[in-house]
Amino acid sequence: DVCTLSRLRTYDIVFDSEHYPSVSKQHCEVIFDQDEHVLHDLSRNGTLLNDRLIDQAVVLQPGDWIRLGPAGPLLRFLGQRQQRKLVSRA
Repeated sequence: DVCTLSRLRTYDIVFDSEHYPSVSKQHCEVIFDQDEHVLHDLSRNGTLLNDRLIDQAVVLQPGDWIRLGPAGPLLRFLGQRQQRKLVSRA
Protein backbone atom coordinates (compact mmCIF):
# COMPACT_ATOMS: atom_id res chain seq x y z
CA ASP A 1 0.00 0.00 0.00
CA VAL A 2 1.35 3.42 -1.04
CA CYS A 3 0.03 6.92 -0.34
CA THR A 4 1.69 9.68 -2.38
CA LEU A 5 1.60 13.38 -1.41
CA SER A 6 1.81 15.77 -4.34
CA ARG A 7 0.65 18.91 -6.09
CA LEU A 8 -0.71 16.87 -9.01
CA ARG A 9 -4.31 15.68 -8.92
CA THR A 10 -3.41 12.18 -10.05
CA TYR A 11 -1.95 11.31 -6.63
CA ASP A 12 -3.54 10.44 -3.28
CA ILE A 13 -3.15 13.63 -1.20
CA VAL A 14 -2.99 16.84 -3.24
CA PHE A 15 -1.93 20.38 -2.22
CA ASP A 16 -2.62 23.57 -4.18
CA SER A 17 0.69 24.79 -5.63
CA GLU A 18 -0.39 28.45 -5.35
CA HIS A 19 -0.78 28.12 -1.59
CA TYR A 20 2.08 25.67 -1.11
CA PRO A 21 4.78 26.29 -3.77
CA SER A 22 7.29 24.10 -1.91
CA VAL A 23 5.22 20.96 -2.60
CA SER A 24 6.74 19.00 -5.48
CA LYS A 25 4.95 17.18 -8.28
CA GLN A 26 5.65 13.96 -6.43
CA HIS A 27 6.79 15.12 -2.99
CA CYS A 28 6.86 12.06 -0.74
CA GLU A 29 5.16 8.77 -0.15
CA VAL A 30 4.16 6.65 2.80
CA ILE A 31 4.46 2.93 2.22
CA PHE A 32 2.86 0.34 4.48
CA ASP A 33 5.36 -2.49 4.63
CA GLN A 34 5.61 -5.37 7.10
CA ASP A 35 3.41 -3.74 9.77
CA GLU A 36 5.19 -0.36 9.51
CA HIS A 37 4.50 2.93 7.74
CA VAL A 38 7.67 4.15 6.03
CA LEU A 39 8.13 7.75 4.79
CA HIS A 40 10.19 8.32 1.62
CA ASP A 41 11.17 11.80 0.38
CA LEU A 42 10.93 12.18 -3.41
CA SER A 43 11.26 15.96 -3.66
CA ARG A 44 13.79 18.69 -4.39
CA ASN A 45 12.54 20.83 -1.50
CA GLY A 46 12.86 18.15 1.14
CA THR A 47 10.53 16.50 3.62
CA LEU A 48 10.83 17.15 7.33
CA LEU A 49 9.85 14.72 10.06
CA ASN A 50 9.38 16.33 13.47
CA ASP A 51 11.26 19.43 12.19
CA ARG A 52 14.24 17.41 10.91
CA LEU A 53 15.04 17.04 7.23
CA ILE A 54 15.06 13.37 6.25
CA ASP A 55 17.69 12.00 3.88
CA GLN A 56 16.61 8.37 3.92
CA ALA A 57 13.49 6.30 4.46
CA VAL A 58 12.18 6.52 8.02
CA VAL A 59 9.59 4.53 9.98
CA LEU A 60 6.67 6.71 11.14
CA GLN A 61 5.33 6.64 14.67
CA PRO A 62 1.82 7.75 15.72
CA GLY A 63 1.91 11.48 16.44
CA ASP A 64 4.83 12.29 14.10
CA TRP A 65 4.70 15.61 12.23
CA ILE A 66 5.44 15.68 8.47
CA ARG A 67 6.20 18.98 6.69
CA LEU A 68 6.47 19.19 2.90
CA GLY A 69 9.35 21.60 2.32
CA PRO A 70 10.66 24.17 4.81
CA ALA A 71 7.52 26.35 4.66
CA GLY A 72 5.07 23.78 3.32
CA PRO A 73 1.97 22.21 4.79
CA LEU A 74 2.24 20.39 8.10
CA LEU A 75 0.52 17.03 8.61
CA ARG A 76 0.23 14.80 11.63
CA PHE A 77 0.59 11.06 11.18
CA LEU A 78 -2.10 9.30 13.23
CA GLY A 79 -1.42 5.73 12.12
CA GLN A 80 -1.53 3.05 14.72
CA ARG A 81 0.18 -0.27 14.57
CA GLN A 82 -2.18 -3.19 14.22
CA GLN A 83 -1.92 -5.86 16.84
CA ARG A 84 -2.13 -9.36 15.53
CA LYS A 85 -4.46 -11.67 17.34
CA LEU A 86 -3.58 -15.31 17.61
CA VAL A 87 -6.56 -17.57 17.34
CA SER A 88 -6.46 -21.04 18.77
CA ARG A 89 -8.59 -23.55 16.94
CA ALA A 90 -9.68 -26.68 18.67
